[in-house]
Amino acid sequence: MTPARWRRDEKGGVAVMTAAFGGLMCVLAALAVDGGAIALKARQMQGAADLSAMAAAHDLSRAEAAALATASANLSDVRAVTVVKGGYVADARIKPRDRFSPSAAEPNAARVELTAPAPLFFGRWILNRDSVTVRKTATAAIPGGRPQAMFSIGSRLGSLDGGLAN
Repeated sequence: MTPARWRRDEKGGVAVMTAAFGGLMCVLAALAVDGGAIALKARQMQGAADLSAMAAAHDLSRAEAAALATASANLSDVRAVTVVKGGYVADARIKPRDRFSPSAAEPNAARVELTAPAPLFFGRWILNRDSVTVRKTATAAIPGGRPQAMFSIGSRLGSLDGGLAN
């Protein structure tokens, strides 16, 4: 077959497109798996950071030990736990990220940052490493006085009001 005839030949075009599309689908599936693994690890770490911050704020005199114990109990591969004691002001006029001040005279809150690895399954061939580092931060305060948050569980199908059903 001459080169000119080979360029005009349209046989097998679908096979080439299918092979290219199949390769693209494999790459997208690999990205989805690694992205999902990182997102799952980040969610687990946020829960552990929240619990660690609450433990640290509950006992500010030994905040570092309480945060480390709680983080280690909830994450088996935690690399670093950083605790900063400070003051928290529950004021809706202040942006949430600015409500915590690490230089408070009388600390009533703790900010905890956790660092842990998130595994890579397919990305290890591209990045040449087995994991990526994920950091999560949480702040908890014990302001005293009235509760700052409340929740309730129930349904609208039935209620109890003054001892009488519905």
